[in-house]
Amino acid sequence: MPHCRRRIVLSVSSSCGPGTWATTGLRCAGIPFFVFDLALGDVVATAPADGRKYMVNRVIQPSGHYVFRAWFGQSLYPRDEIAIRLQALGSLIEWSSRNLLAVDAADRPHAQAVAHFLMEREKAGHLIYETGRS
Repeated sequence: MPHCRRRIVLSVSSSCGPGTWATTGLRCAGIPFFVFDLALGDVVATAPADGRKYMVNRVIQPSGHYVFRAWFGQSLYPRDEIAIRLQALGSLIEWSSRNLLAVDAADRPHAQAVAHFLMEREKAGHLIYETGRS
């Protein structure tokens, strides 16, 4: 798994009992902006690295979710309109900045609908998008 120096929000997996989370895993509780091959709801193993106590080391239980990122840059198209349309498709969204939006799709059919929408917006020059898979 690539190193990510940005904070990833992790929470104790709901399937873990008290005191067992360190060996069972942590659940990703946010949509990852700056790391590939990690999605909302994935359970991950962590290990100390680079002076940090918890660095994601591998996914031990994939959630089945898909991640997309949209970069708006200098686009004049209303960002909020795209965000509203993505939410209407059933996506969860998170903003990192005025220009960077992370999008969660719950499963493969949902991811295909999101990818189609983002591709159309990219062709229109409204954004640039990528998937969260390497």
